[in-house]
Amino acid sequence: MVDSWCLDPEDSSKGVHGYPILYYVWAYDANDLAAVASGQKLPWEVRPYAVWPLSLPFSTIGSTRIGGAAFDPQTRRLFISQLYADDVQPVIHVFTIPLQ
Repeated sequence: MVDSWCLDPEDSSKGVHGYPILYYVWAYDANDLAAVASGQKLPWEVRPYAVWPLSLPFSTIGSTRIGGAAFDPQTRRLFISQLYADDVQPVIHVFTIPLQ
């Protein structure tokens, strides 16, 4: 059933969502985030230096959710938890980030 408020077939609740829900990566300069933490910048002054779509190998029609993400700088691996990826359990995706 499509929600009459948001026209979202995945989520009929009202609130801050809009269909289609897509995965994106927003990359920030860590120095900008540190400047916010130290009070040298205001949070809304920080902008990502790059944004790109993230394609995951499992389709989750009906429940598009990222549970969390973590980065291991020693191995340069990014771990992303995709909730309900097998319709019940989360799947953990592991990406290796190459050196530039």
